[in-house]
Amino acid sequence: MVFDSSQAKMLLEAYSSVPDFLVPYSVVLSRSEEYAEERNYLEKCLEKVSIIKKQEWISRLFSKDDRQHISVWFEIMLFGWLSKISYAEAIDKDGYPDFSLMNDDQEIMIEARAILFDEKHRNEDRFVGGLFSLLKKVKRQFMIEVHRFTVGSAFLSENFVSEVTDRLDNYPNQFFEYQDKYDNKVMLSAKYSSEFPHVVATYSPGAVAITGLPLKRPLKEKAAKYKPIRHSSTPYVIAVFLENFLLGAEEIVEAWFGRTKYIIDVNTSKIVDQKSDLSGIHFLGKEVVHKTVSGTLVFKANFNSELGRRELIG
Repeated sequence: MVFDSSQAKMLLEAYSSVPDFLVPYSVVLSRSEEYAEERNYLEKCLEKVSIIKKQEWISRLFSKDDRQHISVWFEIMLFGWLSKISYAEAIDKDGYPDFSLMNDDQEIMIEARAILFDEKHRNEDRFVGGLFSLLKKVKRQFMIEVHRFTVGSAFLSENFVSEVTDRLDNYPNQFFEYQDKYDNKVMLSAKYSSEFPHVVATYSPGAVAITGLPLKRPLKEKAAKYKPIRHSSTPYVIAVFLENFLLGAEEIVEAWFGRTKYIIDVNTSKIVDQKSDLSGIHFLGKEVVHKTVSGTLVFKANFNSELGRRELIG
């Protein structure tokens, strides 16, 4: 069994005393009871591919690099998703897309691409997870709002909990800006609440611009690959995984075709026409390019309580 292998055991041993919010995602997947059913599912998928592909996937699945881990997790989950549709093969040869799917007598080639958070965003997510975990240790009945923070060179100092506790006891109605020796900075405010036996924390990152612009480059890279296959009669499909839950199929459409412009009748305030501004990668000026991509599949991850594991939804 893959998750009982020496490779898995070495990974778990290396992080045995480190909390989940500070370990690579591969460690959380390997040791958390929450992912027990998912581990079983991944094992079954790995048994259906060639030895070469299985070894490659396992190596990346246990990677300490979160981007590598999530990317191969998507590939394995996508293989499982495709296998439910028809006969699917995970290709282990250079110069070919990731998967082949048979639809009746037609072969479809599918290339996977995970579009992930950058390292700065991932570090901030870990920091917030750790920050909330520490705030739960503050045994005071307060709602705390995290207004802003700066991630330092190491995680929050050990005295964070005691300093927040002392501040709530003595100056509960004042803003509290914490700073430690690692240059971590956290701005907090508190409000008394009798509902919980410990601090409950909230954080809102503020306004975020949602656009298809960051999706253009990865789509363009995949659209330019495997020229002999794309120019054959074989359909070529790009399967995309969006880690950012704020992004969706609308942003993929925008990346391909551009923003939609609306023409409104000022007298009636009704939309009388709409058209693309041709700013997507499908166009070069008014000329259509990337004619050889047959379609794009768009996926996100969702925890299915009935299955007891995450699944791809799209």
